[in-house]
Amino acid sequence: MNSATDLAAAPDLDDAPALPPRNRTSFITVLAVQALNAFNDNFVKMLIIAFAGAVAKGTDLGDSMQVYLGAIFSVPYVLFAPLAGWLSDRYSKQRVIFWMQVVQVLVFGTFIFAIWMKQTTLTLWLSLLCFFLLATQAAFFSPAKMGIMKELVGSRRLGGASGWLQMTNFIGILAGMWAGGTWFGARLAQSHDEWSAVWLPLLVVSGVAFSQIIGAIVVQRTPEHKEVKFQRTVMWEHFAQLKLLFAERPIKLAAIGITYFWFMSNAVASILVTLSHEIHPESAAEASKALSNMAAMLGVGIMLGSVIAGTVCKRRVELGLVPMAGAGLALSLLWAGLLPLHSSWLPASMIGIGISSGCFMTPLYAFVQDRAKSDERARILAAMNLMDCLGGIVANIILVKAMLMLHLAASWQLLVLVVPGLGAALFITQLLPQPLLKLTVGVIVRAVYRLKAHHAERLVKKGAVLIMPNHMSYADAVILGSICERDGRFVMFDTLYNTPSIRWALKILGTVPISQTKAKEAIRTVADTLKAGHCVCLYPEGQITRTGFLNEINRGYELMARLGGNALVQPVWIDGMWGSIFSFEGGAVFKKTPKAVPYNVSGWFGEPIPAKEATAERVREVLTALSAEAFSKRELVQKNPRLQLPDGRALGEAEARIAHVNALRILDTALLHGGDTILCLLPMEHPMSKTFGIALPALQKVRVVWQANAADKSVGRVIAVGDCASIKEARTASAASWDLVVAVFAWSSNDVFTAEDGADLYPALFDSITGALLTLSLPDPKLNPVDEGNQVGRKTGSAGHVLPGIGVRNAERQLILSGVIPGADKEIYLDGGCADGEGFVFVKQKD
Repeated sequence: MNSATDLAAAPDLDDAPALPPRNRTSFITVLAVQALNAFNDNFVKMLIIAFAGAVAKGTDLGDSMQVYLGAIFSVPYVLFAPLAGWLSDRYSKQRVIFWMQVVQVLVFGTFIFAIWMKQTTLTLWLSLLCFFLLATQAAFFSPAKMGIMKELVGSRRLGGASGWLQMTNFIGILAGMWAGGTWFGARLAQSHDEWSAVWLPLLVVSGVAFSQIIGAIVVQRTPEHKEVKFQRTVMWEHFAQLKLLFAERPIKLAAIGITYFWFMSNAVASILVTLSHEIHPESAAEASKALSNMAAMLGVGIMLGSVIAGTVCKRRVELGLVPMAGAGLALSLLWAGLLPLHSSWLPASMIGIGISSGCFMTPLYAFVQDRAKSDERARILAAMNLMDCLGGIVANIILVKAMLMLHLAASWQLLVLVVPGLGAALFITQLLPQPLLKLTVGVIVRAVYRLKAHHAERLVKKGAVLIMPNHMSYADAVILGSICERDGRFVMFDTLYNTPSIRWALKILGTVPISQTKAKEAIRTVADTLKAGHCVCLYPEGQITRTGFLNEINRGYELMARLGGNALVQPVWIDGMWGSIFSFEGGAVFKKTPKAVPYNVSGWFGEPIPAKEATAERVREVLTALSAEAFSKRELVQKNPRLQLPDGRALGEAEARIAHVNALRILDTALLHGGDTILCLLPMEHPMSKTFGIALPALQKVRVVWQANAADKSVGRVIAVGDCASIKEARTASAASWDLVVAVFAWSSNDVFTAEDGADLYPALFDSITGALLTLSLPDPKLNPVDEGNQVGRKTGSAGHVLPGIGVRNAERQLILSGVIPGADKEIYLDGGCADGEGFVFVKQKD
């Protein structure tokens, strides 16, 4: 047996890339044990309902057994909720799980004795008593199985774990309902009498219960809480536990939502019994089979819903799923209620009810388990069970029994449930507009983009943090919101925030508006938000890039972080958005068709930086390093290209790869537009000829010509590429004038960038040893008149802007470039070089 300190001494599960083997085994075993436990309970429940309907048909006990069983099952949760919660808070939840499986076996032995007596009335009353004992076992088992989840998987995986827990629980519930009724009906159809028909199934399920004891032994021992003392008042602390449950408003509202779910599920389960008898009024065996089949369809739906919810909540608990599922449940009930009695669409409506139910309860259970304190969790869950059972009692004894007394048909009973269903859906939507909107946007985003988060474990999980992403497109906020596990509040200029068409959504999302003209007020607004412990997302560039380059990092955030309680600053690089329809690739936003659906985008989280150390230089250094790491992991970058010279000779593997990488970096800038022609003035053996003349056309449709007089201006813009000598020679020979002239300069220990005459030259710098292109200059992007000069493509005296996907840091008397060759640790040192705040490289001239 594992020691009680096993989990207490374990490392933080949220930081572990995968669950430790023992935790994973224990988690899977708990799922299996609770699924079998639920299977047994509901197998016996359906067995008793079908048996009572067969041996006592026409009596109140025989015709209303489902109502009485539903009510009796709820009573122990009401009576023993405080004691059940205290037991699992005080003792190891693993030990509670073990002893509850032992109790179930003993109760099944009592069931067998009751059937053996063959006294109809006495047997049915003893069966009700045994079912009460079985419900008592379930009442003590429930807080333990739910409370142990966080101890086994941690917070980060709790949403997905809750989905699996609810899915396997309802697999057990619905499988038990289906198997119990189907097996009994089949044995009746084989000419067994009612007593012999029930005997064998009961013996088999008792054997299944015994296997659960063995499974409970395998589960990892969890910690005890000896400080939680027993007092006699625990026996009747129902209101005290409810007070504990209602202490936090979010937990209280989640608990009310779960109670509503159980109210609806109990009502639907009882209505299905009536529906099955309406479909087959003359045959108890056929009615039993019909009930089992409808229960099976519900089970399929709940499994699908739980899988969907578990997938959606895989990285975090998504409460936005709850209002969606609430509306789906109401609409599915409406559909089922309007269908004719023998409609072939009835199974589909049951699946719809099940899917909505699975999506509804999973995030709510996960939320409560995560938010509750470890030494209060079981008591809070027990108090929830108390509320759930009160909801079940109201559903069965008051609502369903009243509808039976009024002789309402099953279809009308389902339609009656639509009214509270729609009311609850509207109420939950008003209660959770932000999670609903975020989830809706997230679903759309993930349908268009294939998102992946890297180094997500670095994300600051709690407290104030200032997220600092690069700004490539108008969709960056929804991309970051979809990959970031924390709910971030984005900072936005009030001119955009006040746009009527989107202000309602921005307000719901908690966007922080600031004024461009009131700097002090903007700093104070963001600082106050950080002081409140929020995660704030701010674009340090203050504008979307029009060039593909990382713009200058504005320093206003430095004061925001310090005044915001010295909040941590966390750079994040969003990779892959240049080229999307929301970026300015091609010179315009929106005015292009998507290149691929889904579109690959990744987010790379940097290490958090203390406010005092988070200078603009440090943030820029981290962002460029992240961009280099992200670039190296792109699928296209990792491929080994096969390139050929115009004369048919194949490039060597090394030179083909560096030309390919250079071309990919060029495509991450605004250099090329559609229909451009590249005029290569360099010899074919030159590394930049292989980049511009061979690798670029292999990646993007662009025309390449190799002689100055072959450039036809009618085909579009002409971009001439050469060194100063070849450019001067070509101009002299042809007297040509080209739209854009890229002048490439080699750098080595013996060469430095030299500013040449000709104001129309766009300098680019490459490493003569590796052939790697390091910088590039571009025409200034088109901006609004008020924004002109905020972004430039080139600077006088500079050797160009460092290309995307290259890490940059200034050191004493040299510039260090990293990640230039993806997959290699090689760094390039530019002696006498430095990069300014916008990323332009300047090289000290030699005398």
